[in-house]
Amino acid sequence: MGWLVGEQTMLLATTVALAVVFSASPAASSTYRGRLALHPFSVGGSEQVTVTLGGIDAENRDGCVISWVSLLNYSTPQYYESDAPFDGDNASAYHSEIQWSTEEMHDDSPTQRAYASVYTEARCGVPRLMHSVLIRNCTVGQPFNYRVRVLETNDKQETHAVVPWSQVYQARLPDRSSKAPLSVGIVADMDAHIGTAIDALAKGADSGDLDLAVHAGDIAYNLDDDCGTNGDTFFNALQKVATKIPYVFAPGDHEEGRKVDAYGLQTNGFDYEGFRNRLGHATNAGQLVMARWSGSTSLDFFSFNTRHVHWIVVNTNLYLQPQLYQLLPIQYAWLQRDLASVNRTETPWIVVSGHRQMYCVKTTDNECNSEALSIRQGIPTEAWETLQMAAWFPYTDKTPRSFGLEDLFIKHGVDFYLAGHTHHYQRTWPVRHNTTVQKNNDRAGATVYVTLGRCSNESKDPFDLPMADWEAYRDTQLRVGYSHLTFYNATHARFEQRLVSDPKTLIDAFSVTKRVAADKENDRGSSGMETASVSLGVVVLTVVTVVVAVYVMRRRSHTHRYDLLPVAT
Repeated sequence: MGWLVGEQTMLLATTVALAVVFSASPAASSTYRGRLALHPFSVGGSEQVTVTLGGIDAENRDGCVISWVSLLNYSTPQYYESDAPFDGDNASAYHSEIQWSTEEMHDDSPTQRAYASVYTEARCGVPRLMHSVLIRNCTVGQPFNYRVRVLETNDKQETHAVVPWSQVYQARLPDRSSKAPLSVGIVADMDAHIGTAIDALAKGADSGDLDLAVHAGDIAYNLDDDCGTNGDTFFNALQKVATKIPYVFAPGDHEEGRKVDAYGLQTNGFDYEGFRNRLGHATNAGQLVMARWSGSTSLDFFSFNTRHVHWIVVNTNLYLQPQLYQLLPIQYAWLQRDLASVNRTETPWIVVSGHRQMYCVKTTDNECNSEALSIRQGIPTEAWETLQMAAWFPYTDKTPRSFGLEDLFIKHGVDFYLAGHTHHYQRTWPVRHNTTVQKNNDRAGATVYVTLGRCSNESKDPFDLPMADWEAYRDTQLRVGYSHLTFYNATHARFEQRLVSDPKTLIDAFSVTKRVAADKENDRGSSGMETASVSLGVVVLTVVTVVVAVYVMRRRSHTHRYDLLPVAT
C-alpha cells in the first residue's frame, strides 16, 4: 500500500472510479487490481438531492433514480491504493445508500446501494463525491418516502456511516399506465436567483398540480462557474421541486463547459463536463439510466414515456459548433429509430425538447435566422464534410443540407417542439416548411413551436421585427414565466404560460386537439348521453340517405334505359 497525494492523483481517481449499481446482498466476484479509493476524511452532508425517471426494465417495472452530492472537506486530497483483488463489495470505497417506503420510514425499510464516485471539476480541481442509486421497482401513482446517506467500507470489509441519514423526502412519480391527465412544468434559461420559476414549480409539486418537470437547457447559467459553486447553489435551490417530482434536464449552450485557454482567457470547452458528470457520467447512472432505456448512450439525446406522452430530448447545439459535428449523425440516426418506434396507441402525443428554437422571430441576428434554419433544415453538407464554419456562407435556400429535424417531425407527426435560448415567450400556429398550415389548433395538422426562454431575471430579448404569418402570439412585455402543459387524454391538451410572480395570471393559453379518432371514454366535455345522441343521429341520417337514394334510383329505372359501357383504360 502507499499514499498518493496531489492533483494528478485526483484526476486519476476520477478516471478509474467505478460506479457499479448493486443491491445490499454481495455482488458477483470481479477482480480489479490497483483500485483507488478515498482515504477516510471529512465528507460533507448530503445535498442537491434529485429524483428522475429510471426507464422500464424487462419485467415492465418502472425505475427511478435518486441522486445527490457530498462536498469533500479537506485541504490536501489523499487517496488510498490497494493491490488486493477487488471482490464485489470488499474494496475500500464510499457507498451511496438510499432507504425508501410507501409508509412511515423505519430502520428496516428497504435499502439500495451503489458505489459513489469522485467528480473533479476540471477548471479549478475541486472534487465532489457524486451519488446516484437506481430503484428498479419504484413506486408509481402514489407518494413514497426516502432518505439518503453515505457509507464507507474499508479493505477489512468494515462498513460504517460517514454521513448520517438525511431528512426524509417524499416523491410522487406518474403512473405511465394511468388514463389520468398528465401535467408537466417546463422551463428553460433559468438560474437560482430571486424571481425565477423555482418557487412556482415547487408550489405545483406540493399541490399535485404538476407530475413532472422538464428543463430545456441553460441550467443555472454555467454549472461550472465559481469552481462549480454556482451549480451547487442551483441544485440546492431546486431541491424544493426535484426531490418531489421527476425532474428531467436537456443540454443548452451554457452547459458546453467553460475552460481557460493557454493565454488565460475563458473559452467554451464543448465537453459538457459539469452537465454530464452531475447528471450521470460520474456515477454511470442518473439520467443515463433513462437514456439507455431509450436506446441512447448519451445525455445529449434520449426519450421516455409517461402516460399519453412520448417525450424526446435532443441537443440542438450540435448544429452550431464544428467541435460537436461528429455527434450529429449519431443523434440523427437515433432520433430516426426512436420516432419510428413510437406506439401512437399507447403514447399518442410526441413532444420534442431542444434548447434552440427552429421557428422564431426576433431581430436580424443569426439566432432566429441562419441558426434556426440550420436546425430545421440541416447544416450545410459542406460544413459537415469539412468541419469548417466558412462553408455556412453564403447560406441560401439552395444550399445542400444534412440532418435537418423538420422533415422527421413532419413524417412522424410531432405535436410540440419546446425550446428556449431567446429570452422571451412566443409560439407558432401549426407550421410546416415555413408555411402556416392553419390559424387554429383544432385537429392540428403540423407541429406547434413554443419558445419559453425567460424563466428567470436574465437579459431580455426584445422583438425588433414584425410577426411572421405563422406566428400566433408573442409576449412583448417580456415577462418572467414558466410553462404548464396538460395532456388530458389521447386527443386534448392545454398549454398555459403562467406568470412567475402570480401563477394564476396567464400570459398566454391555448388548447390543441389531435387528428385522431376521439377517445369516447376520456374525451373531456362529452358524456355517454352525448355520445349516444351523436350515434343515433348518424344512424338516422344514414337511413334517410339510403331511402332517398333507393327512391331516386327506382324513379330513374322507370324513365331511362341504361346500357353497360366499357370502362375506359
